[in-house]
Amino acid sequence: MATITPSVTTDVPVIDVYFFNYRDILTMPSKDRNPLTKAFFLILTFLSTGFTFMQAFNPFRKTSGISRKDIFQIFCGLAVLAIIFAAATIAIIALSAAISEAIKLDLDHIPLAANYAKNAFAAILPILAAIGVSSTSLASSVAVVSEKVVAMMNYMSAGHRKGAIVGPFEDLVCHVSGGDYKAIHILAYSFGSVVTLDTLFPKGGERTGRHFQAITSLVTIGCPFDVIRFYYPSYFAGRYPVIGASTRWLNVFSPADVLGSNFRDDEEDLPAEIHIGQASSARKPENFSYVDAVSPDKFTFLTSFLLLGLRAHGMYWEKTPCSELSCFRLIIEALLRKAEPSVGCPD
Repeated sequence: MATITPSVTTDVPVIDVYFFNYRDILTMPSKDRNPLTKAFFLILTFLSTGFTFMQAFNPFRKTSGISRKDIFQIFCGLAVLAIIFAAATIAIIALSAAISEAIKLDLDHIPLAANYAKNAFAAILPILAAIGVSSTSLASSVAVVSEKVVAMMNYMSAGHRKGAIVGPFEDLVCHVSGGDYKAIHILAYSFGSVVTLDTLFPKGGERTGRHFQAITSLVTIGCPFDVIRFYYPSYFAGRYPVIGASTRWLNVFSPADVLGSNFRDDEEDLPAEIHIGQASSARKPENFSYVDAVSPDKFTFLTSFLLLGLRAHGMYWEKTPCSELSCFRLIIEALLRKAEPSVGCPD
């Protein structure tokens, strides 16, 4: 927890900030896997999306608010991760084999080992160069991202680690609601918004409690709702909100962000139409478009290979502390305005 005060000269608290780190819990089982096993699971994940990717170009199938261009870009992103991680793993194995043979000091085998390494690197380096991989730190970052992608896909497809994440998050909400606070606001970004929706909109409404009623507002930023309901159409089906009817739900998305959702079946910058929940308890967010970071006007299938839409997913604020124009100003202004009706499903 971090406490924010008006200035360094006063101890009067203004905001208490609680941070819930789900990432370590999500990726915990894969920490001890060797690189080859991680590469195998990533490639398997990539291949498993292939059929859904091909279905996206079926003219008779709805794309659930995400364009075919965006689907293509997401598929390209997974392909790049799979190629980089697999290539790096093969390079390590090839180099290890070459060193192992050379250490034996068998002069007859040294040329053979060197040839193995040369052939391996000759095949791998053009691929790595084409996608801009030239540093160990970047390769390490790719490995971390790949690990997260596989863990998130397992979470959504099989509920892997869901209980281990949702449980502690609910405990945190319960703890905060027991404090002497005038308002409780939950801000959730990217996959964290999926965890939050799983907690506040459980299947069958199996979780109840006064601590949920104490939540003043929910803010989802870059929520991949539309992407998930395309790949897993029934993922958000059968949900019931446990938050109060007065709890506001604000959804911030960037039109350039291929993962951010507008909760519609089109790409229009208009009010949300897709609800979560059943009948009179259904909820939909208040949409707020954040367009200051990057414009999607010139995005084409060609620019999909540059993954600009995926990179826009990280442009809601800067990574380093500075005076900036970010989505938080939009959120604060929205919270100060009167809420729009968002409870109940239209006939």
